[in-house]
Amino acid sequence: MYYYAMISINILICIMLILLLLQLNEKDKILTFNKKLNCIYSDKEKVLTLKKSSANYRFFEFIFDNKNKPIYISDLSGTVFFGDNISISKVISNTKLPRHLINKFFIISSDHFVFNCQ
Repeated sequence: MYYYAMISINILICIMLILLLLQLNEKDKILTFNKKLNCIYSDKEKVLTLKKSSANYRFFEFIFDNKNKPIYISDLSGTVFFGDNISISKVISNTKLPRHLINKFFIISSDHFVFNCQ
């Protein structure tokens, strides 16, 4: 019985260490925008390729120029997006960024968001 309890504890410790290492690895990730290649990278891994004239390209160009600042829909309307039906959650989900990167780099509020990037 004691033997099985020790194995269970060791397995639990290993799982906790793996989760901790994954969390530490995630904290080190950075997001970059290469305008020459029209690509978004997470560390050195390409996560998106953008068309130069697309709304997503304009969006990423805007947020990388306005890092760590509150961005309101009114800031995006007319310069990045054209139209009346713009919502923050829709704009960010339409970027096609993986959910874990959205959760890491965006602080989303009801009337604005902040792109937290180095």
